[in-house]
Amino acid sequence: EEDMADLLAGTDPLELALREAELTAAETAVLGDALRRLEGAVIEAPWAGVVSLVNIEQGDAVNSNLPAIEMVDLSVVELDGLVDEIDVLFVREGAQAIVTLDALEGGSLRGVVSEISTTALTQQGVVTFPIRVRVDVPDGVQLREGLSAVARVVVRQELDVILIPLAAVSGSFAQPVVRVLNSNGGLDERPVTLGDSDDFWTVVESGLAEGDQIVMQSADASAGGLFGSGGDFRFRGQFSGGFPGGGFGGGGFGGRGGSGAGGR
Repeated sequence: EEDMADLLAGTDPLELALREAELTAAETAVLGDALRRLEGAVIEAPWAGVVSLVNIEQGDAVNSNLPAIEMVDLSVVELDGLVDEIDVLFVREGAQAIVTLDALEGGSLRGVVSEISTTALTQQGVVTFPIRVRVDVPDGVQLREGLSAVARVVVRQELDVILIPLAAVSGSFAQPVVRVLNSNGGLDERPVTLGDSDDFWTVVESGLAEGDQIVMQSADASAGGLFGSGGDFRFRGQFSGGFPGGGFGGGGFGGRGGSGAGGR
């Protein structure tokens, strides 16, 4: 009779609220678990690009260590190559580089050194280090993976310095002199202090001023030379896809390096 009276009296509001709260909590837990499983079933790329390789097929067993898909970021173009062990200590990340490609019919592109490997490669006794140069590709130019190229990396540069032909220097190694035309039309031997040289031009650190006229004995004095871009070396490499974390592909021959001073 008491149970019948409770049924006829209707549901207790407190108990009804408790049961509704338990139902809401259960629905929320189930929904949250389903959303997490849905998010885990979708692979989101960290950037916009092109899928270059799919490593899995339907029915394969996968784990977190298996790269499922490889993507290429088309906005990043990098040149992978090799640098000789003699030159690698002169190269720094961020150094400016000039890249030339046969595919561009002698044209050149600018870039910067983006990565230098700390692990050497040894082939037939030759030690080289992988290097990567990020290339600035202008609008309207499309480069394909696998193209061969040569990069010239500037390892040292001096700006706003006085340059004279090395052939104009005479005297001794300890005290070099330069013959300068004076106001009377005669010649004065002026001691100078020399700086860097590229075997054609040399930097004069002191002893000459801009505008001084120097005299040299030469059959033909050319204004050209190798001094304009500063000391550099060359290496040959190949373009590869620009996705982070990739290994060093391509390869080539490491160049011999040198240092010098840049012209004005």
